[in-house]
Amino acid sequence: MAKDHHLPDKLRSLIGQKSDPIIMEVERGAIQRFCSAVGDTNPLFTNSAYAKHTHYGEIICPPAFLVFR
Repeated sequence: MAKDHHLPDKLRSLIGQKSDPIIMEVERGAIQRFCSAVGDTNPLFTNSAYAKHTHYGEIICPPAFLVFR
């Protein structure tokens, strides 16, 4: 059974709400070092030639990057 987490009302009111994306620029070397450290070999995060041909058009930051920073 999940624990009862107590969120402030302001945060609870945001659950399920949509917002515009937030774009933050991250230095590519930091992404490379992070992926190396955690063993993430996803080419979308590590291979610029591969990432260039995706709808992103370039390397993107792994979602976990912001959690561990």
